Amino acid sequence: MIEPGVLDVDVVADVRGGTRVRHLRQAYPQRVTTPLCVDVDPRIAYLCVQNPSGGIFADDSLYTTVAAGPGSHLLFTTQAATQVFDGHDGPGATHHQRIRVADRSVVEFVPREIIPQADSRFAQDTEIDVRGSGLFVGWEMLASGRIGRGERFRYRSLVCRTTVRVDGEVVARDALRFRRHEGRVDGAGSLPGRLIGADYCATLLVVAPTRSTGALQNALRSALDALDVVSGISALQAESGLIVRVLGTRAPAMHEALAECLAAIRSELLILAPPPRRLI
Repeated sequence: MIEPGVLDVDVVADVRGGTRVRHLRQAYPQRVTTPLCVDVDPRIAYLCVQNPSGGIFADDSLYTTVAAGPGSHLLFTTQAATQVFDGHDGPGATHHQRIRVADRSVVEFVPREIIPQADSRFAQDTEIDVRGSGLFVGWEMLASGRIGRGERFRYRSLVCRTTVRVDGEVVARDALRFRRHEGRVDGAGSLPGRLIGADYCATLLVVAPTRSTGALQNALRSALDALDVVSGISALQAESGLIVRVLGTRAPAMHEALAECLAAIRSELLILAPPPRRLI
């Protein structure tokens, strides 16, 4: 019997150069579509996670493992934003993600934003392991809450930790931790100074240990500077890639920024056209 909340996906390259699913385990509330292919490049498999429960509940413990075999190319996304529901006095929800990228493989891990509702607690832990000439591109986007309902920064806690390894060696650790300020909760938001007034925070990682990222860094900076967001770009240890932080006040601007970044990464590192917007 599969434990609840498990999603385990293993993809490989077939003899024609396409990417197919070799192994799949899934259990409610995590479900994934069959691999989809589009005209941009039929060798790429697109997998979309669908959550029939409508979000993550306080006692959910989710486990996601994605492994890409040599020569495969996977774009992994989610159907919609992830709602994190009110946890009251419970321990809160957790999500453990493990992503393994083999030599000569590509994983684009591009989920939609996480929206923590009032009084919710959520902790996400992500481990990324890239081998040889593998390439990982991925992001996480956090909202300040259900802004239209006056829930800006009304959640109890939101934690996202990421560890990046290249050939088994740690090259980066990143952590974001937000807590509600119990001394003030009002309609304007409990943390008015947090995120320099922004309502969204996104972190983009490019792990490309065998590729030069100098030109990519310039391309990303040019793309982001032209948009209504605030951003910063830094190199990972041992020239193994880049980390990009993006802050914004509007979800459409953040989606546009991440889409433009993905287009630049594909152009510079893969010589590929960007994926259709409907898929990301």
